[in-house]
Amino acid sequence: MSTRNNAKPRRLRRFRPTERDLDLVREVWDAGMATREHLQRLYFGDANRSRAQTRVKLLRDNGYLEQVPGRWPNEPAIYVVSKRAARMLNLGADESRQRSWGVSHARLEHSMAIAECRVQTILSCRESSLDLVRWIGESDLRPLTTTSGILPDAFFQLERQTPEGIRKSGFFLEVERTEKSERALRNKLSALGTYYYGGGFERDFESKALRILVLVHPEPGGSGERLVRRVAGLGRLMGMTLLFVTELEMFRQTPASELFYKPIWSQPGMTGPVALFQEGGAVHERQQDAA
Repeated sequence: MSTRNNAKPRRLRRFRPTERDLDLVREVWDAGMATREHLQRLYFGDANRSRAQTRVKLLRDNGYLEQVPGRWPNEPAIYVVSKRAARMLNLGADESRQRSWGVSHARLEHSMAIAECRVQTILSCRESSLDLVRWIGESDLRPLTTTSGILPDAFFQLERQTPEGIRKSGFFLEVERTEKSERALRNKLSALGTYYYGGGFERDFESKALRILVLVHPEPGGSGERLVRRVAGLGRLMGMTLLFVTELEMFRQTPASELFYKPIWSQPGMTGPVALFQEGGAVHERQQDAA
């Protein structure tokens, strides 16, 4: 009796990414990197973890995404866009968006914090009357602002309806995961202030409406509230009324729909926490812009 298997080998089915799959890849490219949780929150919802996991795994297994190595088992996997996918989708050739390994763990965590802020901002716009006009990450800001001696972590611009019509507001995002010396902090704020008040921002971004958002994260055993007071206090001494400071964890944990309307920010010269915008389209105006 023959034991030969005469069955024809099963042909592997070619992977055909869906339009949503391609949106996931584009989001990872725009953000620089992302976790499964980031993509789930943006495209699947909180209740669809397994579906998100399946699609991300398919994109990884079929060469669209690459997983950053060297993560601990209890740390979330981080994904970047592969060179092949970047070419195929005409995304560009920015190596910094594709190769995140080789950088320090601290730098990687810093980049992940910025990616989380991007997710929060996108969700906030979806759940409110705000529109995210543009988001520019560090790699794209570099050729625009470094000649002026500054390099924010990100820039984004929001559009909203007000009683006076549609208005736009720009934001520089600075995530501080380590406590800087007063000199380093003063130098950074001074450079940002010079860039704005000297006309650099208006020249490069064709707008006067800017706020600088600083998100602080205390080191183990440190106090986030103390860091907020320290940065806001220094901003007050320097006359930086376009500065708004809060804890990174506060930014992460605030419900997305309330992110820009809840008084969670410390602003130099103000006695209590303030919101960036007021409900109904009004804006918190305490500074230079008419945003």
